[in-house]
Amino acid sequence: MSTSIYGSPDLDLRPAPLMRHTMDAWLERCPHCGLVAPDIEKVDKSWSAIVQSPSYQAELRAERPSDLVRKFVCWSLIAEKTASLSGVVTACQQVAWVYDDLGDSAAAAEWRKRAADALQVVQEQEGQEGSWLVLVDLWRRAGCFDKAQGAITEALVSCKHAEVRAVLELQRKLTQAQDTSAHTLDEA
Repeated sequence: MSTSIYGSPDLDLRPAPLMRHTMDAWLERCPHCGLVAPDIEKVDKSWSAIVQSPSYQAELRAERPSDLVRKFVCWSLIAEKTASLSGVVTACQQVAWVYDDLGDSAAAAEWRKRAADALQVVQEQEGQEGSWLVLVDLWRRAGCFDKAQGAITEALVSCKHAEVRAVLELQRKLTQAQDTSAHTLDEA
């Protein structure tokens, strides 16, 4: 599959439209067992224990506002058991994006907090400037302005690139205004 991307990604690196409107094709679900993955033909057999677990089975039956939410939440459960922390961050972010599209900002904020908690551990381990940018946006969009401001301050101390500094300065303004809406990299 392919798609076009026009415009800048959001500050949390959510792809710009048209790519973001393909989320329903990012994951597959097995019609027999309910396994959810980017490619169900290329999964480890050990994942069957996760799919058969009570928490995963409960999620398959859970009341969710859409099947797309259910798919991404199921994928996040698998990522928690099988992926790196970066994979968990991505899975949680994607659930937040689906909730954004549904207009459920409270649920999106909760998933952003989960992603931020995992990314904070990644950031402590790896210290990459790019992960600071996403971490700050996750905290700000989740309404955790003190945590966002703390991350901005800490990131600016070690910031080496003018482009990263520009994004962090935009984030500082947005955080001070308690703005939880989506903004793009082009705005910086």
